[in-house]
Amino acid sequence: DLTMASGKMTGEWVPDELEGVMYDSEVEQAIHEVYPSSDPLDVIEFDPVDYINKLFPTEQSLAGVDDTIGRMRVKIHTLDSDIRGIVREQAETGHDGRQSLEEAHRAIEELFGRIRNIKEKAEQSEVMVKRITGDIKQLDIAKKHLMDSIRTLEKLRLLITNLEEIDRNMKFRQYSHVASQLKG
Repeated sequence: DLTMASGKMTGEWVPDELEGVMYDSEVEQAIHEVYPSSDPLDVIEFDPVDYINKLFPTEQSLAGVDDTIGRMRVKIHTLDSDIRGIVREQAETGHDGRQSLEEAHRAIEELFGRIRNIKEKAEQSEVMVKRITGDIKQLDIAKKHLMDSIRTLEKLRLLITNLEEIDRNMKFRQYSHVASQLKG
């Protein structure tokens, strides 16, 4: 029950409409840090009875209750408009956020597709490099054999040339030349 004591209302009864949402003190403190306010309605320890007593300190001040109610209604209307605007912004932001998230998902999928494509090309390149290096090894071995064959043929040519010269010196009976060629 609200009572008037020395021109002020006192009591413990609070109508349901005046009961606010109570948050943990840490949450209230964080809200106050983010959105500082000098409005007495935003105080963590808000007491509606004290607030009403400050608005109407005496019985005679109750004559201005209609003006106070009008100011409160304007304030409520302004707050409702602000809330609607913020909710509308949030809805648009949420839509933009969802759209951005979907675009990010598409970009990530495209990026993974490109990565897979690059990986496949790298694997193909690796196979091609292995084939080329295998071919180079075969060509290197063939070159070595060819060089060995050329050296052997050169030695054979020198041997044949020496044999022909020995044969010619034998025909002319130049045994001293034959002996020097056989030493070399």
